[in-house]
Amino acid sequence: MTESHNEYLNSVDGEQDFVAKRSRWQNGMSQDTELYISALNFLSKASSHNFVYQWSWLGVPIIKLPEDILVIQEFVFEEKPEFIVEIGVARGGGIKLYSSLQRLCSMPTKVIGIDIKFFPHTLTALKDELESGVILIEGDSISRDVLTKVELLLKNASKTFLILDGNHSHKQVLQELNLYGDLLSEGSTILVADTIAHEINISEKKREWNQSNNPKTALDQFLRERKDWTLDLKWSRRALISESRDGWIRKDSSKLMFPYQEA
Repeated sequence: MTESHNEYLNSVDGEQDFVAKRSRWQNGMSQDTELYISALNFLSKASSHNFVYQWSWLGVPIIKLPEDILVIQEFVFEEKPEFIVEIGVARGGGIKLYSSLQRLCSMPTKVIGIDIKFFPHTLTALKDELESGVILIEGDSISRDVLTKVELLLKNASKTFLILDGNHSHKQVLQELNLYGDLLSEGSTILVADTIAHEINISEKKREWNQSNNPKTALDQFLRERKDWTLDLKWSRRALISESRDGWIRKDSSKLMFPYQEA
């Protein structure tokens, strides 16, 4: 074995040392304001090419950023939520992601998708998932009919992961947070998508939401008013190129993981 080989082998960290170093790197990156501004500039420019629409998961279009997808994978593997619920299914890639992650984690497929309308291309893309335990509920996420159906499905759920990725207006997101925040069990997590809309314009299309009316403004109000939900910085700052910075919250009324402070 050559001297260079020995030098390389001697430089490889053990598992504990590597994990500790990686934790320091992650923490440093999450607090690097200059780096975050660079990330926002990148996303602002990349949005002109519809960057977020360019990806697929197992052949199905997924309207999420690659880093956010990877963080969701880390979360599901670590937390193993019994149910995963997505409001705003779009083309179906998210549902495909969650169900495949549950299978990879040797868990029963318990995924619920909610949307105002399911188009034929979405139903075709999710045909296999619908035969394997995925449930789709069509209707307004805050309607009594939809809430009743979800409540029945989650009645005995130990822990749920909810992704809010539908209508991004302040009013709609705040209503979803309050309604589903009451419905979910202790230890559940909500990911509020597109909090980045508070920072930059993420779409050239004319939308109801904008930099003063968006998921982040709704989340800020929700956390001011609710003491049973707390900001989870472990996941909120995990990704750099992300649509959901400071958008992860956990239901934990007995222990404040990260006391909320509005930026």
